[in-house]
Amino acid sequence: MNLPKHWQDRMEAGRFPNAVLLIGEKRDEVSKELAAAYLCVGQHPPCHGCSHCRKVEAGIHPDLIRADTADAVKVDPIRALRTDAYIRPNEGDRKVYLLSAADLMNANAQNALLKLLEEGPEYACFFFLASNPERLLPTLRSRCETLRCENVGEETMEQMAQRNEFVTLLLQERQEKMPLLSLCVSLEKKSREELALFLDQSIEQLAAHLVQNPAGLFPKLEALRTVRAACEVNIGTGHLSGLLMASLL
Repeated sequence: MNLPKHWQDRMEAGRFPNAVLLIGEKRDEVSKELAAAYLCVGQHPPCHGCSHCRKVEAGIHPDLIRADTADAVKVDPIRALRTDAYIRPNEGDRKVYLLSAADLMNANAQNALLKLLEEGPEYACFFFLASNPERLLPTLRSRCETLRCENVGEETMEQMAQRNEFVTLLLQERQEKMPLLSLCVSLEKKSREELALFLDQSIEQLAAHLVQNPAGLFPKLEALRTVRAACEVNIGTGHLSGLLMASLL
């Protein structure tokens, strides 16, 4: 599975977020591809040809550190990881920490990571793999960019066009209320699972522009994340789309 195009574009432009939350059935596969991109020294990361990419694929890159599920639950191994993060990379420009089943970390372990995410060295990057991201603390999720790991073919062209229109409207400095209102109303037709996927992908796409306009986009991202969290509650999409309208307009 290749990375989404807007993520590939970011990698080529040298924009690598230091914390990524990977969700979806393909998260293990995508985390390997993403790690190769972070450590790649080729022109189009991941190039799959340089020594760094080959080592990631072989599972022997010294700057790709994996935290097993059993260790990720406890706070002491997380503290050890936090200490290790201040040791410079062995071979590359970055160190990538991959935490599988991150949603099983207890609150103490998650809190132990927060200061590292906020103030840690620029070369230290963290991938959080989660089957249930809502189990992660909101403070931890807010410091991550979400990458939904599903096959591109699972989203129809019509759904992709709708999502792109939605994100384009949110990127406007002067919000056009009627087009956004109309689009939010159309979301009532989705199932709760479809709406959750739509919001996950919209959050991911919108977050890619955050560095260019943090003041304007951060409140909108928070609104989307609030409605996304509400998708886990057994309420209808009519109420959810109404909450989305109230949050954005």
